[in-house]
Amino acid sequence: PLGLANDPQLSRRTIFRFFRKSADSGILVGILTHADPLATHNGTGEGDGWRNLIAVVRQLFDGYFNQHEAVVKPKPLVDGHRLMRELALEPGRIIGRLIATITEAQAAGEITTADEALVLARKTLAEIDSST
Repeated sequence: PLGLANDPQLSRRTIFRFFRKSADSGILVGILTHADPLATHNGTGEGDGWRNLIAVVRQLFDGYFNQHEAVVKPKPLVDGHRLMRELALEPGRIIGRLIATITEAQAAGEITTADEALVLARKTLAEIDSST
């Protein structure tokens, strides 16, 4: 959260990525993020830094507690079996990569349906193919 406080308006994607990396310990990180300046500065410190930090942690907690299924852990729009069937793919790492891409786009609010997920998967697959 300290690194996010420079731009205290978080996107859904940023909230998703924070909790993807920190999992359930993200809540404890947020609490400790508040405690650290209080202990270090014997209070809230100076300037906008404290207010920005409060805003960041508030948004992270709001995402976790109030928008969990939409932003932190959205229900899958498609599974690996459907991706393999629709895109004529074999099991492998590419399926996991496509699911991760779809999940992040879903959490960011960029896609909301299985059809949109498949379009994104095809686009991602084409980008991967063109880069190799």
